[in-house]
Amino acid sequence: MRKTLISLISICVFAVVAIAAAPEVAKLDKCQKRKPPVVFPHKKHTEMKIDCKVCHHKYEGKGEPRSCFTCHKCEKGEAPSAKKAFHKNCIKCHKKEKKGPRKCAQCHKK
Repeated sequence: MRKTLISLISICVFAVVAIAAAPEVAKLDKCQKRKPPVVFPHKKHTEMKIDCKVCHHKYEGKGEPRSCFTCHKCEKGEAPSAKKAFHKNCIKCHKKEKKGPRKCAQCHKK
């Protein structure tokens, strides 16, 4: 019982720290050539209590998660390109949840 309570408290503390440390928005503009950059509402997603590992899948839970662009480059490499990773992860989730942008101009705003 005591271990369970300590685990729950640890999870809650981690969640509060993660939400407080989250940037308000993240501008995804490194690979944009034809479309306007995406302004990703990062803090909104953390407030929805989405597990950080959904996007930061290599995150070990210590310190700041690395930027997506650390592994996902503009061109195809070892990891899928940033464009492919964002489109697959974001749109797949938005379709599954039936909310959030699912069309190009809804993310790539002029």
